[in-house]
Amino acid sequence: MAAKDSSALNQTALKLYGAFDQGKSKEAGDYFETLSKLLDQPLLSALAYVLRNYGKKLLQQSDDALQQTLETLWKSAKDPRKRWDPARGASFKTWACGIAKNKAHDQVRKFNRVKNRDGYSLSEGFFSSTGDEIHFPGFLVSNEQGPLDAMIQRERVRRVQEALCQLPEKQQIVLIDKLNNISGKDIAKKMSISGASVTKHYYNGIKNMKEIITRGRSQF
Repeated sequence: MAAKDSSALNQTALKLYGAFDQGKSKEAGDYFETLSKLLDQPLLSALAYVLRNYGKKLLQQSDDALQQTLETLWKSAKDPRKRWDPARGASFKTWACGIAKNKAHDQVRKFNRVKNRDGYSLSEGFFSSTGDEIHFPGFLVSNEQGPLDAMIQRERVRRVQEALCQLPEKQQIVLIDKLNNISGKDIAKKMSISGASVTKHYYNGIKNMKEIITRGRSQF
């Protein structure tokens, strides 16, 4: 049974890549839905293996790590340079579970970093744009900002809010929920959609926001 499941995952991943290469976004979305269902239990097991030694509080964050893993798989599927390579010998399942374990370790490092940091607080309602990614739900900023820092932050918040208002409704809901630290699992339940659909709306929303913000950047 395990060999059969692994083969199904390999074949579905290759079909997903092929759909993206041919510009068939709807078919790619369907294959990703199938892939996420086949991967659900293996990924959760991989996450639990890492997080179980760090107490109940971190184990409860496995849903967030799972969503982050799906987001990475979706993003890598669109970029041939970052895809799973069957020529390297590992199955898609093994490769994907490796990503999940890395996300779990990220959760541990983040937990330890925030726990040990003094004099800083999470800046809610603000996201920063760095390179190719827009990070949610914000970043750690010093509580002792100067007037210029505060002014720049307010202007960035305004631009982000304006960009959000221009997105399709489902993308708005997913991004706002992410901004408020709502897990991918809870977003999917609230919207009656799959975790894979949450990932699609998330990345499509980020892509659209990047374009909107970039267009207005020359005015800042």
